[in-house]
Amino acid sequence: AITTVKLFDPKKAYVLTKTGRRGSKSYKTIIVTPNGEFSPLSHASYQQNSDFVNKVNNFITSGENNLSVQQHQREYLNFMSFIFFIMMVAGAYLFTSPKSNCSFYKNLGKLIIERQGLRGTETIEHSLDLILYMEIEQKKVKGGMVYRPVIVLKGLQKIPMMLEFTRQERHISDIVRRINLFLGLQDGY
Repeated sequence: AITTVKLFDPKKAYVLTKTGRRGSKSYKTIIVTPNGEFSPLSHASYQQNSDFVNKVNNFITSGENNLSVQQHQREYLNFMSFIFFIMMVAGAYLFTSPKSNCSFYKNLGKLIIERQGLRGTETIEHSLDLILYMEIEQKKVKGGMVYRPVIVLKGLQKIPMMLEFTRQERHISDIVRRINLFLGLQDGY
């Protein structure tokens, strides 16, 4: 965006530096006029502000009638565009990640897992007689360990109840314990 500003009788210009709580610095050009102070552009680097101030101060001392100076916020806009892109990717992941629904039907003697995702619904069906036990699958990641409940069938085939892992080991342990108790199985972990 280009902004045109007309200033009458500028007296001086300087760069105002503000330091944040965590030591970060921001810079703002201030132009002093008889009608108060004016700041033409925020989110510019110190060098951009300094160049702008030098042009304005040179104009004031030169006695010339007109000054045309342009500033842009490309770096700031690029940064904001990048942040917006990251937020869009995270949102897309959250709204498109698969949803798992695991049901144990004692009266039918069946286990039915339905996974809904972008490609439709996948249904996994097994007899309850094939289930040996439930266990916790763990995986080491950068920040520590993550967990998910897994159904172990005869032949030691493992079926994750949900595709996603979580850091809540106690919660997953409680789920596994309750399902094992409900099905009358031994704890496999």
